[in-house]
Formats: sequence, C-alpha cells, structure tokens
Amino acid sequence: MIKRCYKEKEFIPRIEQALNIKIPPYTCHVVDQSGMTKVMSGAGWSKKDTNGVVGFHLDENVYVLKSADWTTLHELIHRAGVNADRINRVLAEGLTELIASALKKGKDEHRATYPKERKWTTSFLKKIKMSPLELGKIIVHSHNPPIAVAEIISAKGLSKKSIPNIARSLVAQGKNEPSFNLSTPTKISRPDYPAYAFFVLFGVGLT
Repeated sequence: MIKRCYKEKEFIPRIEQALNIKIPPYTCHVVDQSGMTKVMSGAGWSKKDTNGVVGFHLDENVYVLKSADWTTLHELIHRAGVNADRINRVLAEGLTELIASALKKGKDEHRATYPKERKWTTSFLKKIKMSPLELGKIIVHSHNPPIAVAEIISAKGLSKKSIPNIARSLVAQGKNEPSFNLSTPTKISRPDYPAYAFFVLFGVGLT
C-alpha cells in the first residue's frame, strides 16, 4: 500500500521555489526495514549496506522508512536533481544535507546525517564562495552537473587541470552501481575512486 510521505505537500513547493525547478513526477513509498532492504538489494546494494538506511531514491521512486519521517525532505531534494546519479556522491549527499538544513522549518522536518559529506561540502562551498542553494540551483538545472561544477572550479582558479579532467573527479555513480559507504574514501579497502579523486584534488577531508 502506498502512503503519502510526511509533509510531502509542504516540502515540494518549498523545494521548487528554493531551487527554481519543477520536481519531476515521482511516487513516495513508506516502507519498513524489510521493504527498504528489498528495494536497495534490487538496485545492487548488499544487505549489510541497507542496515540503518532511512531513505532511498531510485528513479521516479522515493522510499522513506516509516520510523524516519524526518528524512522525507532530504529524499525529495534528491528527486529534484541533487543526487549521486547525477554527480559525485560525496558532493550530492553533503549538498542535499545542507539544502535540507536551509529549508527545514522545524526539528521534525530534518535531522543531520552524512557528517563527513556535510563537512567536506561546507569546506568546498567556502572555496567556491557559494551557498548550498546557489550551487544546488546550478546542479539541478544542468544537463551535465560534473561539467557545470568543474567549470566553477576552473573559473575560481582552484585547479590547473582541464575542465574535462576535473569533471572526471565529479562523475556520478553508474546505474545500479552502489557507491554507498560509511567511511571516507581513504579508509575503505575498495575506494569509490571518483570520490577519492575529488578529495585528493582539493586536499580536503583527508585524515
């Protein structure tokens, strides 16, 4: 049975106004842990990787754990176009978190997650002198987000590499190719190489 997600009707116009975009059609599903595991496993994630996940965005579907209404805003921002299917996962999750924090109107609407991604993205935004919503608008309106962000990096003089080379470090995850991890890319045995390259490029977050 499909149930409307928490404050869905309130969040959509708020996101659309903030990012100046019309969110594509979608269906929001409220699921239990077994339902979340089933959906994520079907998209290539291991059962272990699904533990603790409270929200998931896959194509035109948004999944929210029934015990975590507060993740709805985060997932709908993904649906608006800030997600790892369009740009590097570290930036996608960190920026989504910062946008959600900017748009929430109460503690019930968002809880901070992805601390490492938030920290890295906050530092990156300072380097390019942009707010989360400013960069979010560019990403959701771009047909090629990695190139769009690479152009910003180049224009700010933050890298001497060519725009195509910078963009390669911003590449999104492949279709049904999980890049979910709970560690920084430098600490996992099989690095998410696009994210790792992105960290090395700017020398941020490496510990």
